[in-house]
Amino acid sequence: MFRTTFAVLTLVISTYAQSTSHEATVVQDTYANVAYLAGVKPVHDADWKPDPNPLTIDVSHIETGRIADIAKRNWGTMFSLPDTAAPVVLVGHKVYRDYSDATTSNTHQQLMNIHWDVDNSYTPQRVNDISSLSVGKAVAMASKEWTVPATYTRYAIFQVTIMFQGRTLGPYTASFFFGRDKNGKEVVAPQDAIVSGQLLWDAVKYHRP
Repeated sequence: MFRTTFAVLTLVISTYAQSTSHEATVVQDTYANVAYLAGVKPVHDADWKPDPNPLTIDVSHIETGRIADIAKRNWGTMFSLPDTAAPVVLVGHKVYRDYSDATTSNTHQQLMNIHWDVDNSYTPQRVNDISSLSVGKAVAMASKEWTVPATYTRYAIFQVTIMFQGRTLGPYTASFFFGRDKNGKEVVAPQDAIVSGQLLWDAVKYHRP
């Protein structure tokens, strides 16, 4: 049996959107997965200690709707960029562990190594490219590049505040886009420049035990 410890995830639903909407639920669950994975205790690791300043994520003011209704909105308004003076971001990568002993059958555990890092990839040219696009054009361009080709029709935009290891970032803007692939399967594309894209892609697909 896995022993876990995880931060309390605070979720505040905006009056602009109903908390029962599918998009809002996916957003909440994804960031809850990030917080959960940051605190999972490795199986049979006697040296492991919980972080004294665990990851806490506050998601608020979730607004959802049709992409068609915001197609002319500037793409740069859909997510906040890292601070140019101190471009600190939250990153993470998956770690898998297998364990077995005389009393425990082979156990496969997924962990997430999450930490702060610096992202210097938002050059003046890249920032200019982002601000020159509309939402409709950006989604059309990226629809074949986000994981698998899909047709995106819905969005969620919201505010995020991250507290981890004594540092607080936010509130800042992030968004998710929702579509269907050629087989009708839902595809979710997170757009959060402060939380590593790979970290969120993994969290979207993760199912907590």
